[in-house]
Amino acid sequence: MHKAIGFIIKVYQIVGALGVVIFVHELGHFLAAKRIGVKVEKFFLGLGPEFLGFTYGGTRYGLGVFPVGGMVKLAGEEISREKAAPGEFFYQPWYKRIFVTVSGAAMNLIFAVLLFSALIYAGGVGVVSEEPVIGVLADDMPAASAGLVSGDRIFSVEGKDVSTWRDLASEIHARPDLPVRLGVERDGKRFFKSLVTDGKRAKGVGLIGISPSVTTQKAGLFRSVYLGAKQSVFLNYITLAYLWDRLVNWQKPELSGPVGIVGELGKAASRGTAVFISYIALISNALALFNLLPIPMLDGGLSVFFLFEGITKKSLNEKIMARINTVGLAFIISLFLYVTYGDIARLMHRG
Repeated sequence: MHKAIGFIIKVYQIVGALGVVIFVHELGHFLAAKRIGVKVEKFFLGLGPEFLGFTYGGTRYGLGVFPVGGMVKLAGEEISREKAAPGEFFYQPWYKRIFVTVSGAAMNLIFAVLLFSALIYAGGVGVVSEEPVIGVLADDMPAASAGLVSGDRIFSVEGKDVSTWRDLASEIHARPDLPVRLGVERDGKRFFKSLVTDGKRAKGVGLIGISPSVTTQKAGLFRSVYLGAKQSVFLNYITLAYLWDRLVNWQKPELSGPVGIVGELGKAASRGTAVFISYIALISNALALFNLLPIPMLDGGLSVFFLFEGITKKSLNEKIMARINTVGLAFIISLFLYVTYGDIARLMHRG
């Protein structure tokens, strides 16, 4: 009984988390459209047929039957620039259309930064010690096997004094697969330990399986926001760098699709509130980045069309746009199938 209740709660958490991230995206489009005077015909929380709703200011607000995500419908978003009337999306100049188009992703980025910032403000910032003191040891690695423990201070490597963690790491890394004699201080007593470094895990870099101690410091509001924004920028940078590296080297990237995301979100929900919230922030950040890619049918691709119009002063032919969008849709479907296959294959492999 308890397991069933726990499973139901987890399902609600996953659906709610994904729904919030998608709703935030649609909210960005909604607010931007209202800001520049585009009529919003519908703004719904959830998808599917209307469950409950009302009309205010010319906009139909409502709840969909399926509590996942949201939907915003702008007036005139399905017609051409030449046929548009005042108050409709395509009546707006190209730069305002770009503003509305990218605002969904922008809202996801802001949401991710706010979540990261809230976690930092509530939990503090981990500060890595510069002292050569062991914080955590990895199991089945030379340091743990040699009897070293957390709190041990390493004062020498092969007779050479070390005073900082950087010095210690440098000396260890330079000796892959070699015997090393460490000077250790524990509870005020000094002694020596001998071990052989692991040089296989990092290809020619000596490792013994230790990491420095970390202390937590409180962060003020502004510093928390700064660090939250920095975290978001860093995630986007490493994601783009990874994709670029894979593309230029003709290697298939390891990507997670809906199945993988739901699976990881379920695991995160079991690890506590902070981990769950951090994973929601990761998803929001990833959704923003994906939508901004210059692929037809995505917000980034649509923005490229509008930018082309702004530069050339000409709109793309509707038939050409339709063909480009068809190619984009085929690519997105293919990508969806590829990542879903990868998710299922990984699940079966683990099983």
